[in-house]
Amino acid sequence: MRCKTINNKRSVCHLISGDLWAGAEVMAFHLISELAKRNEISVSAIVFNNGRLYQELKNIGVDVTVIEESKNSFPALIYSVFKILRIKNIDIIHSHRRKENILALIISLLLGKIRLITTLHGMPEFFYKNFSAGALLTKINFFLLSKIFSTIVVSEEIRRKLLNKGFTERKTITIHNGIPIPKMDTPKRVVPEKSFTIGTAGRLVPVKDFDLYIQIAYQLRDYNNIRFLLAGDGPLYQELLQKVEDLNLKNFTLLGRVDDMDQFYTKIDLFMNTSMHEGIPMTILEAMSRGIPVIASHVGGIPEIIKNGVEGFLIQDRDPKKFSELCEMFYSDQNLFTTISNSASQKITNEFTVSVMAKNYLRFYHM
Repeated sequence: MRCKTINNKRSVCHLISGDLWAGAEVMAFHLISELAKRNEISVSAIVFNNGRLYQELKNIGVDVTVIEESKNSFPALIYSVFKILRIKNIDIIHSHRRKENILALIISLLLGKIRLITTLHGMPEFFYKNFSAGALLTKINFFLLSKIFSTIVVSEEIRRKLLNKGFTERKTITIHNGIPIPKMDTPKRVVPEKSFTIGTAGRLVPVKDFDLYIQIAYQLRDYNNIRFLLAGDGPLYQELLQKVEDLNLKNFTLLGRVDDMDQFYTKIDLFMNTSMHEGIPMTILEAMSRGIPVIASHVGGIPEIIKNGVEGFLIQDRDPKKFSELCEMFYSDQNLFTTISNSASQKITNEFTVSVMAKNYLRFYHM
């Protein structure tokens, strides 16, 4: 598909909600900020609602506009976006999530000759369930994506599912998420005689299955030196807190929302992911880049990051005892920890950097 250009430099505008600061928003920030440093394209963003994403983009000098949804009806949102993009003479609208996809489609019909690209950050939780309003809107969204959009998915596992649902190979590609490599003076090391801390992070929603994480902590409750941290906020906060209290877990701390994830990673020795499905989790990439070994469910795109027993460990079923046994191995075996730590950080440096991600997106923009 051909796009109009100005001086052979294409103009791309990202449409994304800014309510949360979760995996999709973190990935979008890294991508947009990296693209803004390069001279190949002109990049801008429209963020719906003034949150951390808008502030972070603004702070680094990205051309970003915020539109408050609470002050605008959906037709007013369409008109506001239309006015902005008409002036910018956009070649490509790059949308994230369902609402932004619909807006992008409508705006493209009004402006004409706009290429539509979306990033699918993960499969919706209710996609395969019985009828509901949300499921119907998701099916409509996926139909539009398969017929009109070029779709970037973050894992090959998601791509396979989409191809089985009628998406075309030419317009459906995989680009793995990437992160900036943190600066570290020395590799992280376990000190078994002191506190050994296992951590996880994410939005407190059912698909993350933090119930399983609590059960793993329960399995290891008799270890005085092993403790568990959970960073994140969401609708299940009170329910999870009650379960921790009911089990009388003295080794478990629910941290709530954590803005400074760098500080969180300095506190943990081992990272765990218990999700029932994932794309390419930013938290796993961030942990591994710091040399923190990962134990994770064998789901979604996680096996595309971790080869079992090499850069971390993957567990096929959801047995808390199997997770806890691996925790004990890392706690007691310094050589195992060091080997996995080095392999994990090297894997991210080689394959999952923000630079690699941006190059792949640029290549797709110019197709």
